[in-house]
Amino acid sequence: MVNAQDGQPVSPAANFAVQAVRRTLGRATDVDACVALTGQVNDLLRQAAQHLQQGGASLACKAGCNFCCHLRVMVLPHEAIALFRHLHSGMPEPIAQRVRARLRERVAAPGVAGAPGTPRQACAFLDGGQCTAYEVR
Repeated sequence: MVNAQDGQPVSPAANFAVQAVRRTLGRATDVDACVALTGQVNDLLRQAAQHLQQGGASLACKAGCNFCCHLRVMVLPHEAIALFRHLHSGMPEPIAQRVRARLRERVAAPGVAGAPGTPRQACAFLDGGQCTAYEVR
């Protein structure tokens, strides 16, 4: 497959991502389709990690590690929708209230998260050192 804009070859991973989005969101763009797409991508990443480990690679990421939860990341629209659904129906209400409070604080705070001079913040979904949205991240 070749990129239509620049004629460069597209990696197998990028091709998979494009096809998964087309298959899933090409049929529907409702919340269920967005959650399904997020699940497909998570399954693929889990399979890739298992394949790497079977090949002898050592992965630093493990349960209890929250290093990545302090990095600035992009959230794609289908991921935001899956997180929104999980926040409103997939987690215990006391935890959801704390996550919502952190999200409101971030929206009200001046500046852009990750901009130069802005201190790093943990992900709003990180609660007590654990990811509260692990299933849909």
